[in-house]
Amino acid sequence: MIIKNFNEIIYLINKKKGEAFDLKRARKWLVKSLPYPDFVKLTTVRFTNNRVAKPYTFGYLYQVSAKDDTPAKREKYLEYLYYKIYQNLATEGIELYDPRTV
Repeated sequence: MIIKNFNEIIYLINKKKGEAFDLKRARKWLVKSLPYPDFVKLTTVRFTNNRVAKPYTFGYLYQVSAKDDTPAKREKYLEYLYYKIYQNLATEGIELYDPRTV
């Protein structure tokens, strides 16, 4: 593996041992530095609704265009996404989508 920005990874590790990042720094990197296409892929979450006769999938996708993308919008989306993940996983019959079961 070739690490492109070694200084950044050392910063994100911040004295952690093993393969671990400082979570506050990693979140800051995610919001401010992660390239737009990677942020969209990373934050796309899908669920399966098994509460109905014919189960279906639904999900959440960062729908801000690349030209309108800002750290503030990413932060707001993450707050929303965390809430939706919790809300759905706390609902009986809703589970994270597993593409291996298709």
